Amino acid sequence: MILGDLRIREWAESGGIDGYDSSLVNPASIDLRLGNYMRFALDDRWSEEFEIRKEGSRIKPNELVLLHTLEYIRIPSNLTGLLFLKSSAGRLGWEHLHAGYIDPGFEGELTLEIMNQARWANKIYPRMRMMQLCLVETTEVESPYEVQGHYQGQLGATITREGYKQ
Repeated sequence: MILGDLRIREWAESGGIDGYDSSLVNPASIDLRLGNYMRFALDDRWSEEFEIRKEGSRIKPNELVLLHTLEYIRIPSNLTGLLFLKSSAGRLGWEHLHAGYIDPGFEGELTLEIMNQARWANKIYPRMRMMQLCLVETTEVESPYEVQGHYQGQLGATITREGYKQ
């Protein structure tokens, strides 16, 4: 079952999200804002982190960037998170390369794989509402993410950890 606004507020107010703002809650999701840093996809690697300019940072057509959420989230072992691009962002030409599943027991800032699919350059801004998080009730979990996850506690636009096999 997807949690509604009452349960989302309860989760957020009980420590589920650092940086919680009640105005971000929707009927069955919560908006997440962009953090302050990004990485660009280069020919064979990710760039170092760059600060997103207050006046906006320009992303060219077909350019891929790693971003992160301003919010630090904590998913308890009885919930799963599903991350979606906001339709307003999609209408501007943004695409989230859907690595949007969040395991029970995960905590940290979320890394976002975002591509500008528009034929024009777009800008991103710190604190821009780009994503929405849905929370789903989960049955018994024997081994939550905090036991086995590689990205637990991540901050910023986090690149792939060593040891990932393609």
